[in-house]
Amino acid sequence: IDISMLQAAASWLITTLPLVDLNCAPEELTRWGNAHRKYIPTNAYAAADGFIYIALGSNAQWNRLTATDEFASLAAAGRRATAEQRYADRAAIYAEIGKLVAERSVAELGRIFGEAKIPHAPILTIPEVLALDAIDTKATRTTLPDGRSIRMQPMAVDLGGAAMDFEFAPRHSEHTERVLREVGYGDSDLQRLRDEGVIG
Repeated sequence: IDISMLQAAASWLITTLPLVDLNCAPEELTRWGNAHRKYIPTNAYAAADGFIYIALGSNAQWNRLTATDEFASLAAAGRRATAEQRYADRAAIYAEIGKLVAERSVAELGRIFGEAKIPHAPILTIPEVLALDAIDTKATRTTLPDGRSIRMQPMAVDLGGAAMDFEFAPRHSEHTERVLREVGYGDSDLQRLRDEGVIG
């Protein structure tokens, strides 16, 4: 399998690379951070106790969001009803929704958005990711030289019978002599390589 990491990364620019040849405005081709460049207010927001990502991709979702008591003020008396209007007023919308989100916990926001059928997800810390049952139960492990067992990343795919415990990575040059002996180097060869500073 021959895979180009550069091509793989660039393949994610599926909606932006064609814009170069369409003579789009420079703002269309700049970084938008966690925000979507068209779907406003899709973005990551700081809640009272963490972060949450909200993804609104249609007028119907906007209407459901602004129909909630907590976010009704965003509607601006219908002046933001279309995607074009929200795009034009995006700075104000980001600021307003940021204030509203900051007043509430991630759990409360999850309840509000869930009931309104607004796509959302909490942004987890690394310890929170590892604590997820779906990750913790699939985490691979290794044992440190001092005997501590540590959890590592899960495998990307589940393979029946695959190893879940791995040896700790060897120290620098720990296996050098063994490997060289396996390929035919003898004691005198190893001593010469040590004398020449080739191996430690």
